[in-house]
Amino acid sequence: MHQRFLKSFAEAAYGAAHGKSRTEIDAVARRVLEFLKARRLLKLMPAVLSALADTDRRARGVLRATVESRYPLTAGEQAEIRSLLEKRFNSKIELEKQIHPELVGGFRIRCGDTVLDGTVRENIKQLMRHLEASYVIRPAH
Repeated sequence: MHQRFLKSFAEAAYGAAHGKSRTEIDAVARRVLEFLKARRLLKLMPAVLSALADTDRRARGVLRATVESRYPLTAGEQAEIRSLLEKRFNSKIELEKQIHPELVGGFRIRCGDTVLDGTVRENIKQLMRHLEASYVIRPAH
């Protein structure tokens, strides 16, 4: 329920502020804060801002992709990942980078409902499934 509310609320706020002057945008922001405060929902403000950013990206035709890796990506790696995702999704891509020290190597990309897992752990799991399916390794009973 919260997700639907946040999406609808963000879309309403975006629509009310889109194309308006700075003064009008400030007035919309005040009304949003007053609404949340009156209903004791100020704790939702970070989620509201995130939903608002998602609404803005959708309006601009931009998708957000999160890249998880053990180490920081180089500028070249970021550009290559962005280019591949833009071709795959036929959309501009905004990359968010997250460092996850628990990853052995490789990376995981989340874009909308799609997860592209190129981590070492996932590659080993796929290899094991392939070998088990080929009966090269027989599961112990």
